[in-house]
Amino acid sequence: MKKMKKMKKMEPEDAAHVVAAEDTSLDNTPDTGEHR
Repeated sequence: MKKMKKMKKMEPEDAAHVVAAEDTSLDNTPDTGEHR
């Protein structure tokens, strides 16, 4: 969550894509701490 906030401060548009990607990853796999 904190990482998402930092990205939003940098680039709102980029953050939107990253958040969406992380959402799908969390749905497909448990939160193991891995990041793509």
